[in-house]
Amino acid sequence: MKKYILAVLLIAAVALPVFAAIPEFISFQAKIDGRSNQKTTLTFDIIDSKGAILWSEKYTDYLVPADGFVNILLGKQASLNLAFDAPYRLRVTV
Repeated sequence: MKKYILAVLLIAAVALPVFAAIPEFISFQAKIDGRSNQKTTLTFDIIDSKGAILWSEKYTDYLVPADGFVNILLGKQASLNLAFDAPYRLRVTV
């Protein structure tokens, strides 16, 4: 029985990396102060360590809710076609 459990755990450990996937969307939450109930432009850039823009998405006339909290799914307008094989940074411009 112990050998059976060990075999199942070994197979699961080997198979798990196969199911890893590049994200289709990235959830972004923030609080924007001073712009409640106002339309604003939000720009999101994914940049590399040298500052080069690898991906960008822009929301024009975005209505900031009364409480100032925003929740956006990045990748809905421009697909996230990055390899995610290196460190990236997210730059947000309001």
